[in-house]
Amino acid sequence: MATFHGLHIYEILENGNLLTGVFINTTKYSDIDSEIARKKDYDDKGVGGKYECRYINTSDPDTVTHCTLEITKHNEVYEFVWTENGTIVYEGIGMKVGNNHIAVSYTKS
Repeated sequence: MATFHGLHIYEILENGNLLTGVFINTTKYSDIDSEIARKKDYDDKGVGGKYECRYINTSDPDTVTHCTLEITKHNEVYEFVWTENGTIVYEGIGMKVGNNHIAVSYTKS
């Protein structure tokens, strides 16, 4: 089993074109950090596609990290891949919780 695990909870806004979320992971299990992701090409297709995202770690609140998030839907499961400067940093799987949230379990690549 991997030594790094994380959990991310997104709220789905603007029909999936905007995701706001909070996350926590095993490297700083007491800190809850935040992320926002906006779809690069606005559409009405729901969650899925390429997103520009930014996140802030409470351990370094003056630094905003920019990344790309790609979400691919496979039936009821969503695959999440976060990249920074073309390198995969995190990967995860998620499922919708109700109509307005997605819960994602992720690991470090």
